Amino acid sequence: MNLEELLFKPASLQLGEVRYQAGIKAMCLRPYDGGKWATVGRYVNLTVDGSGYVGGKCVNVDGAAKTVWLQIITGPFTPGTVIKFPVSKIGRYFEASDKEASDLEYALSRLLEQGIGDGGMSLEDFELKIRSAREKRMAEEQEAFLNQMNRLIGPETYQLLGKVERLYRDLLYSVGRDSRRNREVPTPHIAKVTRNLKKALANLVNNPAEGC
Repeated sequence: MNLEELLFKPASLQLGEVRYQAGIKAMCLRPYDGGKWATVGRYVNLTVDGSGYVGGKCVNVDGAAKTVWLQIITGPFTPGTVIKFPVSKIGRYFEASDKEASDLEYALSRLLEQGIGDGGMSLEDFELKIRSAREKRMAEEQEAFLNQMNRLIGPETYQLLGKVERLYRDLLYSVGRDSRRNREVPTPHIAKVTRNLKKALANLVNNPAEGC
């Protein structure tokens, strides 16, 4: 291959890669045989692992997360909702024919008029709803974790262990960052962290775990 062929050889496609085609955002779903693309704004039919056939409108593609955002019209999901499908879970994917697209567009407009599911919800609002549910679940999991730790070793011991861990990590980082040739005399920060770590360890020894 000569230099000109090397310089102007088309870049190979990557699964989940996002490009703009005629100014429209699209994601590569099949990097071979010329590529298959999920194009924003198009009505499509696809299959999802474990969920069968789904019909809807592609409303966004996310290259970082490698997901296709589909507003559901037909299939096993709530009509009108926007669902993010990982590229790895998508099987067959093809754009609807003109007749199918017209039917899907009419069905979507009816869904939004009737307010079925989360129809009419913006992507931002939908993401906010999902994020709120995720944060609530994480808070519940964190509370359950803390409750169990408190039952097992008691809240005071748990807090002391956390303090010891933070000080130990600080000491490791500080010593590792110390670039001086003569390390026999610790820096003021290292000396302070060492004192606090020894004190926390002593408190931990003098306060046996409660709980179970």
